Amino acid sequence: MKPYILFALLFICASSYAEKPPTSGTLLWRVSGNGLTENSYLYGTMHTRDNRVFRFSDSVLNCFIRCKAFAMELKLDELNQEDVINNMMMDSGKSIENYLTKNQYDSLQVKIQSVTGLPLNLFERLKPIYIATMLSQSEMLYDTTNKNSSSLFLDEYFELMAKNSGKKVAALEALQTQLDVFNFLSIKQQIDLLMKSIRKESNELQIDTFVNHYINGELEVLLKNDNNELWSAEFMNKILYQRNFGMADNIESLIKKQSTFSAFGAAHLTGDSGIISILRTKGYIVEPVNAYYNDLSKEGWLYVYPNNIISVSMPGIPEYKIDSSQKSKIAYYQWTSHKSNSYKVAHFEKSAIVNKSLLEEFVGNEFKTTSHLVRAKNQFVNRRNIKTFYLNKESASGFVFLIENGNAKIVAVVFNELNIDIDELNKFIALIRYKISSVIPN
Repeated sequence: MKPYILFALLFICASSYAEKPPTSGTLLWRVSGNGLTENSYLYGTMHTRDNRVFRFSDSVLNCFIRCKAFAMELKLDELNQEDVINNMMMDSGKSIENYLTKNQYDSLQVKIQSVTGLPLNLFERLKPIYIATMLSQSEMLYDTTNKNSSSLFLDEYFELMAKNSGKKVAALEALQTQLDVFNFLSIKQQIDLLMKSIRKESNELQIDTFVNHYINGELEVLLKNDNNELWSAEFMNKILYQRNFGMADNIESLIKKQSTFSAFGAAHLTGDSGIISILRTKGYIVEPVNAYYNDLSKEGWLYVYPNNIISVSMPGIPEYKIDSSQKSKIAYYQWTSHKSNSYKVAHFEKSAIVNKSLLEEFVGNEFKTTSHLVRAKNQFVNRRNIKTFYLNKESASGFVFLIENGNAKIVAVVFNELNIDIDELNKFIALIRYKISSVIPN
């Protein structure tokens, strides 16, 4: 079981028993005041791969890019997978069968098979609490629908972009803090929870609704679900509210030093013991950043801003990085995404003279090979402000576009290992904007 599963387990439990949250319709909150010289941001995440949670409101990626540091519950790349797995396992020689009657064991076997498609013997040494949580919201953890197309959990996505753009990445908690939450329960209490989760029917429609409430920022609805009966108030105090105070203290320490984008399970935002309330008590102004979706095209593609003049709509889930290669003499900020085709969109520093030679250097740097671009007839658009080049002399493999508006220039590389999806490419070109229309918050 991978370490990021722990994130999902904690979110599922916490979401089942949070206090009544502030009603705002947003997951993004601005933190200011109390001596801060720069704004920082809080963002409530959902620990899932479902690509709907990546359709951000206009402000989210802009605020993320603006901040100098990024914070998350745990730094995933520093987790010792062996330590996580060992902590999730029962003592040596013990298995779940030792604590269940034959009828209970048989019921668990049927449930595990129906939920995961896997035999129970793969899970029987897990502590009962982990099996119970996995069963209670199995659709959250596994790719059971075609909506779950991202290769990354939402938290992993932000962490990757932070590292690629040179941001400092900090953890809001220690691993042991999260593991201790589950060690808090006795085996008997864990078995009781496990049996409740076996009797509870899985409901994919319920999870679908759960995700929709999340992306709409409807936390007051999101947190009213039928899992309340599964977890005791004592357990929820341990898993959610006690952790909030430690996380808020760490957020305060970070934002005093530099602007920080903190992303953590949305349930931690809410209520009198939520991180929003705790930071307000400390003297900070914490206010919602209204969620607008001017940057989401009707096709569901998300607009990104390589510079302040030109914006492009990216098919798939866009990722951001700042080139830091010592081999390249050019510096650029780049968005990438993948759908039928793959897309790389870059903005160069103002000092760069963007010409064919620079484009070849850029493409060579990206593909780790010498590139000789050939000017092509612009068969996709009638705009003079877009110059088209064949990528590696083969139009079927891809194109390089130099897109200009006055002194502003960006480069788009569109490629496909097989044949370019021309319809998707035409849509990409047609959706280019030459004037920023959305409001980017302070």
